[in-house]
Amino acid sequence: MNGVGHRLGPGGIVVASLWLTACACSEDKAASGGPLAPGPVPLCTHDDDCSNGQTCEPGLRECVPDCRAPERMCLLSSVCQDPGGGFACVAEGPVPTCMGTPEGQVVPFVPAQDDAPDGPVLHWVMEHGCIPITYQSNLTAFDKSVLEHAVSSWEALNCARLCFDGPEPSDDLVDLSRGERRVHFATSPTLPAELLFDGSLFVRPQSGEITGAIVWLSEALGPRNSVPHSRIIGWLLGLGANDSPASILSTAGLPPSQPTFRDREALCLLYGDPPYCE
Repeated sequence: MNGVGHRLGPGGIVVASLWLTACACSEDKAASGGPLAPGPVPLCTHDDDCSNGQTCEPGLRECVPDCRAPERMCLLSSVCQDPGGGFACVAEGPVPTCMGTPEGQVVPFVPAQDDAPDGPVLHWVMEHGCIPITYQSNLTAFDKSVLEHAVSSWEALNCARLCFDGPEPSDDLVDLSRGERRVHFATSPTLPAELLFDGSLFVRPQSGEITGAIVWLSEALGPRNSVPHSRIIGWLLGLGANDSPASILSTAGLPPSQPTFRDREALCLLYGDPPYCE
């Protein structure tokens, strides 16, 4: 089973959670507050758990100084504001228009908000450059070549505006609350046995823009099987599970070993020129 869940993060920004169980046989969408990246034992789950002038960093799951501190200045096209509930990095500028999955699209787009299937869809803004991908330097669940193969299988679809930077080793988790734009792969000592991976996307719900992601992997994936990693990359790009046997994100039996023409149709619509969200 795979799914997408959402919860509210700092400054009204949504943390979307992705997970995959050992039986990827049907799609199941969780309610708000579904599984979250297990990572370290959480010292906080919400800003209310932190003292004045601090925020709960969803990647570290620790209380850190909010964006008013010089060392916590906002990144990307965001500014430090208090939209209600505490200071956070809030997007500025126009909101891209990209509502729902177009009719007849086989591979769906994932909605930014769990209760708004026809609302903004998840996507990366390519004007910020290629998507950086890093991995834990001592990762044992897979080696660099497997992740490189998964990334290159999507880049090979050759959609005009989509590109990746990496993967490269790093032991720094993504600083999600500052809007750091990066995908990081790591192992988790607390990942439940039935999960193959679990991860969190940091999403701006008004537009569906993904600003960062952390993926926790299970050693059950195996060091040489690139198919689950290719599926993970597809979900991280904002593409959803479907019942087409001609999609690597298919839940109808065993999926293809790499992205197909069906996946390319969706990917090139979302990240083509012009992109679906602009």
